[in-house]
Amino acid sequence: MWNRTPGRLTENVVQLVTPVSSHFLFLGGVAALVDTGVSAIAENLISQLEPYSKGDFPLRYIFLTHAHFDHVGCIPHLRAKFPNLQLIASPGTAELLGRRPHLEALYQMNKRCAAAFGADVGVTLEKWCESFSVNRIVSEGDSINLGEDVDVKVVTCPGHTADCIGYFLKSDSALACAEAVGGYAGRDKVTACFLSSRSDFIQTLDKLLSIDVKVLSLPHGGALSGDLAKRFLLGAREEANNFAEMIRGQLAEGSIKEEILMDLLGEWTTHGISPEGPFADSQEEVARRMIDLVLAETPEPKLAGESAS
Repeated sequence: MWNRTPGRLTENVVQLVTPVSSHFLFLGGVAALVDTGVSAIAENLISQLEPYSKGDFPLRYIFLTHAHFDHVGCIPHLRAKFPNLQLIASPGTAELLGRRPHLEALYQMNKRCAAAFGADVGVTLEKWCESFSVNRIVSEGDSINLGEDVDVKVVTCPGHTADCIGYFLKSDSALACAEAVGGYAGRDKVTACFLSSRSDFIQTLDKLLSIDVKVLSLPHGGALSGDLAKRFLLGAREEANNFAEMIRGQLAEGSIKEEILMDLLGEWTTHGISPEGPFADSQEEVARRMIDLVLAETPEPKLAGESAS
């Protein structure tokens, strides 16, 4: 099942949905939100979180999957609203969020995105940069206890980015790991999304396929459950290989990189895979990076008479 509406998915998992992102909220004795979306949706996200921020399930944690602008943009707003929030991240994400130039770049990207929605980022640059201190660094196999016998296991998921990690709630077989699994825009619209390594992306999918995942979060497209979750993981793995074959095939036919890029972006837009609007520039960067990674792993063609040694 493909679920794109807000509400409870399992006993301990609630899905929150904004116009540009979707999020798992894990519930135990306290609540933990996975990623935060862009700053433009802060008010929307906070309104959905408020029923879980007091009483039985106080909001205690933000679990970050990686340090992209569309996953961290609401952190300053959430920390202002919920002062006791603790930020959990991988070593790589913590390192990036400790770099002033990276924080400034995230700020500018969120500012441009907010402007596209007719809004403002909502905080000054200085306040923004003060908001990203990581409280706990986690790695493969670490466990975070939310109380009420609810434990979340950390799974490293490199490939989409080098710093990407996922969070697996074993009791509910629920996994949130952002675009480490690729993207989904409906039946037969599965995409790979590797920005640091195609081989790492495939190895991550192989690892996740060995886990009993029954509910899978898609950061911009709701959640998949049941057999569809596993079929999606298999499809993303296949698509990572198909993508490389497609790029190599077009190169062999004489296409140049920019032609391949424009064709790819046109196809993604036609099939609803690449959204138009404020995310168009970032989608072009994604496509360009994926093509570059395939080119880097593709041997140069041999000239006639050239030795194979």
